[in-house]
Amino acid sequence: MKNIWRWLSVLIIMIIIYFLSDIPNLHLISEAQIPLWLRRFVSQYYIKIGSQGYFSYMFSLHPDFILHKIGHIVAFGTLGISIYWATRYSAVWAIILTAIAAAFDEWHQYFIPGRCSRFGDVVLDTLAATIFILLVKSMKQKSKI
Repeated sequence: MKNIWRWLSVLIIMIIIYFLSDIPNLHLISEAQIPLWLRRFVSQYYIKIGSQGYFSYMFSLHPDFILHKIGHIVAFGTLGISIYWATRYSAVWAIILTAIAAAFDEWHQYFIPGRCSRFGDVVLDTLAATIFILLVKSMKQKSKI
């Protein structure tokens, strides 16, 4: 019975991620809220990998970009920990299942107007989950000592 609650927490986090990914044209900060000097600055300084499509990616100092990436890190880090707990502390399975969830999340976003699907986000989500899981695993081992 205890394991059902563990998997229920995974399901709840996945539903939250699904609904956040399902919001068309999601912008956490409108352009009008950003000072002109900052808009000019972020439009000049960015790194773009690839031209367009799933395997392209752009790193930016734009506040909306940063908030989106923090959201990815928190959501998928939390999902990773939840899966780690549900799989009875199997870090490998937790990372694999979180990577699969991240890939499906990006696939889902491909069909949402104003959203894009990027492999870089799958990598970010998997990396965030891996770091969160390793931190929890490390804390768990230290508490045993």
